[in-house]
Amino acid sequence: MKKKAFTLVELLVVISIIAMLLAILMPTLSRARQGGQRIVCANHQKTIGLANQIYANSWNGSFVPLLDTSIAKPAGTKGNYTYYCWVANKSFRDYLNFDKSRTEKYNRTGSVFDETGTIMPNEFYCPADEIAKKKKVSSKGVLVSFGYNATDWQAGFEAFNWKIPTSKNNIKFAGYKVTDVKSPGNELALVDSVDWYVFWNSAEYASYWDKYGQLNPDEYADKTNGMGGITIYRHNEGANVLFYDAHVSYMNKNKIFVKQNPSFPARLTKDATGMWSAK
Repeated sequence: MKKKAFTLVELLVVISIIAMLLAILMPTLSRARQGGQRIVCANHQKTIGLANQIYANSWNGSFVPLLDTSIAKPAGTKGNYTYYCWVANKSFRDYLNFDKSRTEKYNRTGSVFDETGTIMPNEFYCPADEIAKKKKVSSKGVLVSFGYNATDWQAGFEAFNWKIPTSKNNIKFAGYKVTDVKSPGNELALVDSVDWYVFWNSAEYASYWDKYGQLNPDEYADKTNGMGGITIYRHNEGANVLFYDAHVSYMNKNKIFVKQNPSFPARLTKDATGMWSAK
């Protein structure tokens, strides 16, 4: 008995149906993937927020400082804040268990240096971060997925002199005290970023994210006349925001950057909204 084979028309029909199903399913699968990345990213930020709470409990009620200007910069190191930004805070890194099994080094500008004290481990990058996880070289030397809110520091207030305390009794130049943050559930502490810090005005998506997307920090500085700390809306035109009470919320870009109703008109970033001004 002769077996009946598929005709060319029948094969084309089957292929067309499969292609149609893939066309229908791909956006759904893409959204599911993006949703999974956003959840992983939020979990990382949640962990950082809890570590910040632990840090405050251990350091007389002071959150981890934005930077520590008392640490000397190693000779030949590029970038002003490479070795004393918040992510290099040794106590904070210990709470996050960052350095327990890491000996990784990489080459930057012709010399090898130990990255352990300056950036996050691979597993702590946002999975949608296309820059930091590639370890693309930055003169800043700090390759992270999340930026600490530096709006008040930029304004030249006391946060400019934040330093890691030399002891638990010396907190004169520590970060914000828990009691300083009047509404911890509404004040932005950390957000998806291209660098280790963020400013309110750098969250202005029309001038930065909408034009350039994800870039290396140095590339952003070149394109924006030195502007750094850009907020990155890599999660479906939004970002995960960590608040001082350690909860994380996903917010659309037009909710994160708001020009209306400035709460601190006297500051350098005079249009900063309440969410961006912790004190």
